[in-house]
Amino acid sequence: MQVSVEELDNPLERKISICIPSEWIDLEVDKKIQEQAKHYKMPGFRPGKVPGKVLQKRLGPFETLNYLDERFPLWLTEALKLNDLRVAGFTSIDMAPHERGKQYQFSVTAEIMPDIPDAAYENLSFVVNESEVKEQHVQERLEQMAIKSADYVEVRAADAAQHRITMQYRDGENPDQDFTPELYYYLDLNSREREFDKMLKGVRSGDILEIDWDYHTLFEGYVPDEAEEKKKSLILINHVESPKEAPQVNDELAEKLGIEEGGLKELAGQVRSELEWFVRQSIDKPNLNHVQDALFKRNETSGAIPIPRSMYLSSGAFFLGKPVLNEANIPEMDESRITYLRKNVLYHLVVNRIHERFKFDLDENKIKEYVASQAGNYQDPEMYAQNVMRDKEQVFHARFQLRQLKAIEKILETAITKTEYLDLDQLLSASPHMLRTARIQQKPNIWTEPFLYDSRFI
Repeated sequence: MQVSVEELDNPLERKISICIPSEWIDLEVDKKIQEQAKHYKMPGFRPGKVPGKVLQKRLGPFETLNYLDERFPLWLTEALKLNDLRVAGFTSIDMAPHERGKQYQFSVTAEIMPDIPDAAYENLSFVVNESEVKEQHVQERLEQMAIKSADYVEVRAADAAQHRITMQYRDGENPDQDFTPELYYYLDLNSREREFDKMLKGVRSGDILEIDWDYHTLFEGYVPDEAEEKKKSLILINHVESPKEAPQVNDELAEKLGIEEGGLKELAGQVRSELEWFVRQSIDKPNLNHVQDALFKRNETSGAIPIPRSMYLSSGAFFLGKPVLNEANIPEMDESRITYLRKNVLYHLVVNRIHERFKFDLDENKIKEYVASQAGNYQDPEMYAQNVMRDKEQVFHARFQLRQLKAIEKILETAITKTEYLDLDQLLSASPHMLRTARIQQKPNIWTEPFLYDSRFI
């Protein structure tokens, strides 16, 4: 096998040409044909007596193509290894047909991985968001749990705080859609949903409401997407209830919610832990975005790292586990989308470089410990971690996330940062979908399920 590597105008592109002696292919194809000759049936010939030239003409092209399909990736992998080429992706693959008795030639054009200088990620400047859980947040959550755990009795109309409304809803513009399962909603439980509370004031069992809504009008502080439109919904009111007695935050509440030891103090500790988990989930992604933005801004100025086009313009095809850029089939994208993809690719190239340089020890115990730390909204983080560790795909995902966090820690060691504190109320206002799980729930009581969505750090 002969291999030649040619550098092209693009600093990352290499044309790799490979020549295979004809006998490597022809002899193997002949063996395949001989194996079939003993039993091959063909009109005009007895089984196993078909002449070799006829078999060659009949079976040769098919067996040759099968053999090339099998060996092509192996030959290319060996050629890349011999020339110490780390491929980021492919921009063309030229696999020509083989003519018996002649040398077989094929070529690919590949983008190699760019060099990542340490200066690309050291001494970056960016904002770091921080937040904290205060005692008032824990108390508010405990009061909400007390309200949701209370015993209720039917009343005439929803006209006071803590009244519980059992409802179902469906798309108001789709009469064929079924109503959702029953949901609990508690009036005036949180100031961020005042508009929705106003819509429900005075409703009675059996009422049907038709409302136009969006998160902007229903959730105070929510910033809507520019393309977000109002939605029409039908809400069916099944029951309106009031607590039998004023809900109390005490040891009895803790016992009712399954706390066997430690009473209210233990329950408050669990609530604080869950809220701290929410804070981490809420600030990790913005902080990641700040790092990505800083890396990209520096690289756009310095041009130190050419970003492989195949890694952000791939049409979805892969070869040898690497993306293939088909110039004739690049999906249409606006400039902002391309910038987002380039930024993401650059970030992961840097993460890989940092991982190679510092060789993070990410054994199974560390991954399990990390998974458990991300399970703050589950009753049993240990059980959650065990379930994740049984799934190879989830373990891969967790290792990927942990590697990112380790890389960011290294970036932070030399970074010039400015801290911006975010109040927990602000974070909740910016995440109404998380807030809704603490407000609106499927029966039975919400404490039997995670009270916040399982958002993953990306």
